[in-house]
Amino acid sequence: MKSNFGKEWLEARERNLGTINTIKEIQSDAKPKIHVFYFDDLPENGFLTAITCGLANANHPDWKEAKPELIVSLEGNDPISSESPLNGFLVFAPPFSTQADFTFLI
Repeated sequence: MKSNFGKEWLEARERNLGTINTIKEIQSDAKPKIHVFYFDDLPENGFLTAITCGLANANHPDWKEAKPELIVSLEGNDPISSESPLNGFLVFAPPFSTQADFTFLI
């Protein structure tokens, strides 16, 4: 994340949510680069929370006034894997924060 936007986004996440423990980069052919930020023990001890930065670089006709990122919180410190019995997600606003924690204006 070399741009000013990336640096400011990273600082805003750490200011609102705490220390980022791990950053991973995902790149698919002809798709925007996505960074995934992992927070251990967020929202509480024993949880792992991952937040993307880069999904919003994609385009979609429904994204007129804002663009999304993804946040996932799981109890446990291991990401989902093929060995996991988890087979779906309920997508909803994070209960441990406010919209202001995740709103980032440029």
